[in-house]
Amino acid sequence: MQLAGLGNTAAPGGGFHARWQASNEVAQIKLRIAGGLLAMFVMSALHLWGSLGPYDKPLPLVGLYVTGSLVWWGLVRLGVAHLRARLLVAAVLEHGMFACVFASTGEQGALLLGVPIFTSLGHGLRFGPGMAIFNSIMAASFMAVAFHASPYWSSMPGLAMGMCVAVLSVPIYGTLLNRRLLAQHREAEQRAAAWESASKTDPLTGLANRVALMEALERVHGTQRASDRVCAVFYVDLDGFKAVNDQAGHAAGDEVLVQVAQALRDAVRADDVVARLGGDEFAILTRGLAHAEGAQAVADKVRHALGQIRVAGHEKLRVGGSIGACLLPDADITSPREAVRVADELMLAIKREGKGAVRIKVGVRAA
Repeated sequence: MQLAGLGNTAAPGGGFHARWQASNEVAQIKLRIAGGLLAMFVMSALHLWGSLGPYDKPLPLVGLYVTGSLVWWGLVRLGVAHLRARLLVAAVLEHGMFACVFASTGEQGALLLGVPIFTSLGHGLRFGPGMAIFNSIMAASFMAVAFHASPYWSSMPGLAMGMCVAVLSVPIYGTLLNRRLLAQHREAEQRAAAWESASKTDPLTGLANRVALMEALERVHGTQRASDRVCAVFYVDLDGFKAVNDQAGHAAGDEVLVQVAQALRDAVRADDVVARLGGDEFAILTRGLAHAEGAQAVADKVRHALGQIRVAGHEKLRVGGSIGACLLPDADITSPREAVRVADELMLAIKREGKGAVRIKVGVRAA
């Protein structure tokens, strides 16, 4: 039987996955020790109280179960055998032991029915459905043998069969249900992430939109004041784009916008933010410039990149860019929204004066 989720993995020291699996194994052992001690306490109390019959036989077996769990813990700490081998041997021993408990008791053994169920379920939740199936089959098989050997349970075959069915089916169902719920949860998280990404992405160009740009500005604005390096906000408006739409059509215009988006990405660094604000207006947020002159160099690269764009079938059509830029930190600018507004106003001033130029407001540091 292939046990899902289990590789031929050594115990601790064999890498992150091995350490993670070993920590799961130790958690299982601690749970068994705690459960065994609780069972010993309850059975001892009932035995002293004289209720529900004698517990002389099962009590030592439960004590042996706790002792075996401590030995198992030691094997894990020492790295003896592979994880799969330890789990398989532990499953055989503990289910076999509980079968002995059922065989040696009458109705009192029914109080421990939850133990093999939760043992198998715990293995399934931690180590995959394969372990749940293996443990459930092992537990049900041992219990069937025990019930057949017990005069008490042999006299009630229907009840014994029902208990075996419960031990076999409940852990498998619980593990598969948990697996499905986890898968649905991951799908919901992925859909939520996709929706959030779509709400911050321009659908035509794949660039960030205004919302994403403002969020990026918010993140850098506070830290930039205490930095010696320069942050720049560029507002780019295309020159000649209206002629592209009028003469080549809107489909060609959309293609040009896609080309512009790629040109802007290529003109800046990978960690800079390029956004389309709407229509033929774009923005760039660059971070960590060594000096203010670096902003002029970025603007020149952008203008050169835009000048390389061609409109298919219309060789005479060209696009360019009017660029306004605002450098941060700036004592006169108190918010990211104001930085974008200043860059926009500088761009509009260029448009009024003849287009195709760059104007940069150099930040004034606070005293």
